[in-house]
Amino acid sequence: MIKHIYLNHTEMPFIPFSWFDTSSSPYYEIVWLYQSCWRMSFALLVCSCDALIIGILSHISNQFKMLQNAAKCMIQNAYEEAKNKKNIKKEFEINEIPLNILEKHLEEIIYYHNSIIELANQFEELFSLLLLGLFLATLFILCFIMYHASLFDLLSMRSTQDLTYVSVITLQIFLYCFWGNEVRIESELVSDAFWEMNFTGTDVRFQKKLIFILRRSQKPIVITAGKFTDLSLKTYAWV
Repeated sequence: MIKHIYLNHTEMPFIPFSWFDTSSSPYYEIVWLYQSCWRMSFALLVCSCDALIIGILSHISNQFKMLQNAAKCMIQNAYEEAKNKKNIKKEFEINEIPLNILEKHLEEIIYYHNSIIELANQFEELFSLLLLGLFLATLFILCFIMYHASLFDLLSMRSTQDLTYVSVITLQIFLYCFWGNEVRIESELVSDAFWEMNFTGTDVRFQKKLIFILRRSQKPIVITAGKFTDLSLKTYAWV
């Protein structure tokens, strides 16, 4: 806009506009304002979608961390509840914790775990195809922009704009892959948290029931892009 006012510059800020002559006022200002507002609105829309998807992935990852802490403290919590119910002030052995109290806390952990898995499955169902489209579009844009940047001098303004745009879209993919990778890692660490639980000496029937959740937690939660590839740092490096 400043170039237009002082230097009579008539080039549009983003793309050429050929419906009518924009070299004179007020047509240039109207089209300039239209393009600027349209680009800003589109950028806000994309940023909002990115924030939503990354926020959900971050939430799932943190829920797995909370599940790990709950699993590590489960025996201690059951011990404290049994101690309060029996109104015993002195310490007693872990094997004296009633089975019903242990089962109650285990059921809460299982319900919590299943709720997180269900949330991850719903995310996969809603956003999987969107993420696939994003990956394919990013690959196309990367190829086109890098070719376009090669047509200009490396230090030119046009080349700098292209490389800046490439940096932005690769950052977007990195954030998706990073948090998808975090979800997978934290879901795998759930089984380690159960092994760190002080279950030695508890009722044998309770220990047998732990086997099922241990086996389930060893299967990681993998967020994919259209079932084609998983969101991970390995995928980002491939892109």
